[in-house]
Amino acid sequence: MKNKVLGLRILIFLAVIFITGVLFSFSFSVQAASSSPYNYTQLEKIPGFESAGSDLKSFVGSIYKFGIWTVGIAAVLMITIGGFMYLTSAGNTSKMDVAKRVVMDAIVGLIVALAAYLILYVINPDLVSNNIGTSQLGTSQCKSITTGACSVDNLKSACSWDAEKASAICNAESGGVENMASKVDKCTDGNSFSYGLFQINLTCQCKNAFTPVNQSGCVNKACSVSNQSLYNSCVSTYTNASANISKACEVYKSQGWNGWGVNSKCGF
Repeated sequence: MKNKVLGLRILIFLAVIFITGVLFSFSFSVQAASSSPYNYTQLEKIPGFESAGSDLKSFVGSIYKFGIWTVGIAAVLMITIGGFMYLTSAGNTSKMDVAKRVVMDAIVGLIVALAAYLILYVINPDLVSNNIGTSQLGTSQCKSITTGACSVDNLKSACSWDAEKASAICNAESGGVENMASKVDKCTDGNSFSYGLFQINLTCQCKNAFTPVNQSGCVNKACSVSNQSLYNSCVSTYTNASANISKACEVYKSQGWNGWGVNSKCGF
C-alpha cells in the first residue's frame, strides 16, 4: 500500500509539473501577444537544453520540454522498479500485487501525459511547440536590423517612412527572411496567405486566387486557394524583396504602421 501511495504521489507530482508547464507557457504566450516583448537574460540553462536561446520564450520552452522528458524517464524508472520488485517477490502474492500496481501506475501516468500532449496538439500545435509567444507572423523582435533587405540603410530610399521603424516592423514580421510564409495567416485549406519581408496579405493583393472573392477588402482566414497557378505567381512576386518592399510602402501610405498586426506589439 505504501508503495502504491508513493507511486501515485510521484505520478501526481509529474502531472502537476506537466500541466503547470503548459499553463505557464500558454499564459506567457497570451501576455506576449498583448504587450511588448520581454527583456530577459537567462542566467542558468535547463539541463539538456544548453543550446537553447537565452530569452524568456526559450527558457519557458526548455522548462516545458524538460518536464516532458522527466515524465518519460520517471515512468521508465518506475516500470523498471516494479519489474525488479516482481522478479524478486519469490512467489509472494502480496509483493507481486504491489509490483504489478507500481508498473500499472507508471504506465497509466505515461499514457495520461502522452494523451494530454496529443489533445493539446490536436487543439493547437502551437500549445506544445511554444510558438504562441511569437508574433502574429514573424520574430516579434521590434528592433531595426543592420543587414539584409530589411536593414535601415536599404529601406531609407524605399519610401517616405521612418526607416528605423520600417526595419523593426520587417524584423518583427519575418525576421528579414525574403521567402517567409506565415505560420498563422493560413486559409482553411492550410495555404499561407501572407508572405515575404513585410508579410503581404495575398487575399488583399491577389483576390482572384482565392475563394470567396472579396473585391472590396481581404478574405483572410475564411479563404481557400481556388486558382493555384495565380496563387503561385503571387507568392513568387511577394517573396521578391523589391516587390514586397514596394507593396509595403503602399500599405504604409494608406494605413500607416497600423497596416501590420505586429504593430500592436511595436506600438509605432
